[in-house]
Formats: sequence, structure tokens, C-alpha cells
Amino acid sequence: MDQGIELIKLGARRITEALDFVEGTHSVLARQYKKERLGWNLYYDTLTAIEDALKRGDRFAQGLRNKARSIIDGCMLGSKQEVSTSSSSGR
Repeated sequence: MDQGIELIKLGARRITEALDFVEGTHSVLARQYKKERLGWNLYYDTLTAIEDALKRGDRFAQGLRNKARSIIDGCMLGSKQEVSTSSSSGR
């Protein structure tokens, strides 16, 4: 019987914590969503800017593309290429 009561208390505590996490417009969940949304917007804005720069033949953008391809190629399964961690900017 004591185990049953402890289980109910534990469940009630977990439900309360879950509700606190999701309730309201300023909930932890809402704040996290806004932060992640801003991050993804920045990511896609950056990709668009690089894509536009590549269309104009921008050398810096070409260097970024080459570096990204090198990193991705080094991550492919079975790749023998090591990814360089040097701080060259591609300029």
C-alpha cells in the first residue's frame, strides 16, 4: 500500500512539473521554442545570403562552400579523409 501511495505522489509531482513546463505564453517551452526559432531563422538567412553570394561569384562564399564540402566529405561513412581543424578563413 505504501508503494502505491508513493507512486501516486511521484506521478502527481511529475504531472505538475510537466504542466509548469508547458503552460502559459511565457512557459519554459514557449521560451525555448522562440530561441530555437530565432536560431533556425538565422541559419536559413545565412544560407540564403551565401547562396546569393555564390550566384555573384563571391570568392569568400566559394571558400565557405569548399570548406563545407570538405567537412561533409570527411564525415561520410567509410571516409579516410580527416577534417582539418585549422583556422583558415578561406580568404
